[in-house]
Amino acid sequence: PLVNEKFQDALPLLPGVVRGPDGLLNLKGARASQSGLLVNSVNVTDPVTGQYAMELPIEAIESVKVYANPYSAEFGKFTGAVTSIETRPGTDKFKFLFTNFMPRLRFVDGSIRGFESFTPRLALAGPVVPGKLYFTQHFEYRFILTPVESLPEPDNVTQLETFDSFTRLDWNVSDDNHVTGVFSLYPQNLKWVNLDTFHPQPVTPNYKQRGFFLALGDKAVLNLNSLLESTFSVKDLDANVWGQGLEDTVITPDGWQGNFYNTQDRTSRRYEWVQTLTLNQKRWHGLHNPKFGYVVSHSDFDGTDLSRDALIRREDGTLYQRFEFTGPGTLSAAVTEVTAFVQDRWQVGAPLTLDLGVRFDWYTISRRAHPAPRLGFAWLPFADDPRTVLRGGLGLFYDKIPLNAVAFPLYQRFKVTNYAADGQTVSAGPVTFLNVLGGGRLDNPYALTWNVELDREMYKGVLLRLGYENREQRDDL
Repeated sequence: PLVNEKFQDALPLLPGVVRGPDGLLNLKGARASQSGLLVNSVNVTDPVTGQYAMELPIEAIESVKVYANPYSAEFGKFTGAVTSIETRPGTDKFKFLFTNFMPRLRFVDGSIRGFESFTPRLALAGPVVPGKLYFTQHFEYRFILTPVESLPEPDNVTQLETFDSFTRLDWNVSDDNHVTGVFSLYPQNLKWVNLDTFHPQPVTPNYKQRGFFLALGDKAVLNLNSLLESTFSVKDLDANVWGQGLEDTVITPDGWQGNFYNTQDRTSRRYEWVQTLTLNQKRWHGLHNPKFGYVVSHSDFDGTDLSRDALIRREDGTLYQRFEFTGPGTLSAAVTEVTAFVQDRWQVGAPLTLDLGVRFDWYTISRRAHPAPRLGFAWLPFADDPRTVLRGGLGLFYDKIPLNAVAFPLYQRFKVTNYAADGQTVSAGPVTFLNVLGGGRLDNPYALTWNVELDREMYKGVLLRLGYENREQRDDL
């Protein structure tokens, strides 16, 4: 049972995952934009902000895992942690689910005022061609009004409306070849965003999102039992922000007045091709599981970010500060990324397993290739007692660069003017702040991370974990 029936609500149940005051998830002490999100091993983070930017119907999800310290070289473009989601495949048996179809009424002053929430979900799964082709289809509609008790009714609610669709096809081409296709839609409409005591409905913005995710994957067993996995994906996300009107924003000690000052419109898209080759196990001073892979992706976005004047007034109504924004506010940015990695899970003996690997990332933004070596281990100190495990590792992790950081010099310039107590005489300014990239360009943030932990199964289902983690970040944005 989850409050909003979203997979994000389950993550704070895990150790080290905290939802911040901005509503975003912080994994292992890192900001939301410093972590990664994979769906069926495909990167689905927003290329503009670097944050989670995909919704899935909850019945479409088979498992959710958070890798706090993934020392395997195949994981990259993060400095925090990685959330990995696997979706449900189709089956030979037809399945049907229709739930949450009863709406909840909204009561204002003792009378019914429409619906407070309506969140029906529909799931279908079954064979198209028995033994060969399967499908799963999930739909989820959500209409939710969330009240802010400190504001007067009926103008005290935020409105959320979403429709999530997820389609998956699984085709068993042969015993050695499996093809998967995924298509997802996740439009959203949010009205009166960030409503609270000091921000009534007229000064709050609206938000509209449109987007889709398409992925085609192929798994083929080659000679000597090696596995070749190939995936092509496209992720699209378009977003708009606008206010309730065109009045100036006025900020006072008692709250905000007027209308929201900012308008945004942007489109973004990512194309990605991934191939990995897992070789058959090799024996040399133990058991080896080598894996190789590469990733080629291209992301771009275009849009506008325009702001009107905003005023700060004192308690007596006199003008204290004026904010102005100058420049066209036309945004555009793009990046091409190339990655190659090699890794080996080496079982030295029964008590010791090593994860060895190195990853190379090259970005057109930084125009540099970044090598990232990794080493992880798991050791059973008592060979005859597998309930005690010592784990740890050391690795270098390079983060992605969000495209809104690349486009920072193109945003409007911020101009501030201060006024004396009479509200008319200029006491300071106007001062215009320039949008400048330090050193003239951006480089990828990176972190050197190491950890060690001791796990002990005290009883069946009861695990005691003692651990320490250290992360040193550089070139952070």
